[in-house]
Amino acid sequence: MLELNPGMMAWTWITFFLLLVILYRTALKPLLSSLTDREEGIRNDIDEAKKQRDEAEELLSKHKRMIAEADAQAQDVLREAQDIAQKTRTEILEKAREDAAREVEKARQEIEKQRDDAIKSLRAEVVDLAIGATEKILAQAIDKETNKKVVDDYISSMPKSLKN
Repeated sequence: MLELNPGMMAWTWITFFLLLVILYRTALKPLLSSLTDREEGIRNDIDEAKKQRDEAEELLSKHKRMIAEADAQAQDVLREAQDIAQKTRTEILEKAREDAAREVEKARQEIEKQRDDAIKSLRAEVVDLAIGATEKILAQAIDKETNKKVVDDYISSMPKSLKN
């Protein structure tokens, strides 16, 4: 059966502990060191990822601010363009009114001039008719220029309301 030999047991334990020390130095220590390095690398990666996420959030908020500022600037430019367009429209309308008033005044003056010319022409014809009628009535040859002068003087001496 099985006999326990104390010498064999001692050598077995000594061999077991020696093997344990050898394994600890050759396999377990590098394995633990590798696990520690891996754990440290994972911690660093997590920290770096957090840092990058924070930077990305900051960059996102910065871009949102820039978009808001650009939108505000666009609104300002649009408002300014509308103001300029309104001013230009007002200026154009005012210039058109001034031009229309000028044209109306010019037309009024032209009408007045033509009326005055027509009155002068009518007067000259009336004078000629009056001279002609007077000559026939008097049945004598009177100098036309003298008669015209007499009639013109008579018309000039008439009140202004009768002349027009």
